[in-house]
Amino acid sequence: AAAATAAGAATATETTGAAPAISLLTAGNVVVLVSRASKKTVRIMPDKSVNGLGGRGKLAQFVVEEADGRVRFRNVAQPALYLRLNEQATLDGLGTVDDADTWFEGVANAANPADVSLRSTTHINKHMGILSDGSVKEGGAGTGLFGTFGVVQLK
Repeated sequence: AAAATAAGAATATETTGAAPAISLLTAGNVVVLVSRASKKTVRIMPDKSVNGLGGRGKLAQFVVEEADGRVRFRNVAQPALYLRLNEQATLDGLGTVDDADTWFEGVANAANPADVSLRSTTHINKHMGILSDGSVKEGGAGTGLFGTFGVVQLK
């Protein structure tokens, strides 16, 4: 497997090993989501904002929860918080256990099984998105570079 950079970003090989990224979105797995745009991980900051500038620390770690073919991501550092696409279809860290906007459908990347996009189940055709500078893509993303992630399973 390829080595992680000093900043903690992962390569596609390291992201999945022999398994496609979509298969790592399994209940109970602790994962980091590596933005293909910023080359770093998605994280919820202490002020509950989200960016794509993380490494592999607890702010960037998420426990995968599953139900009815959907997944969501509970933050390890702040376990009451989930990633969500808010009313403006913009990614934030304000999701709670009762929030419908926290659920996503994993969309496998046919061209590269090391990648996955995360489509909102409440905002039609909107995906979790991170820009190249690590900021959140306002209004959501599609399945292009800004909406593409590798998945690294930590536990």
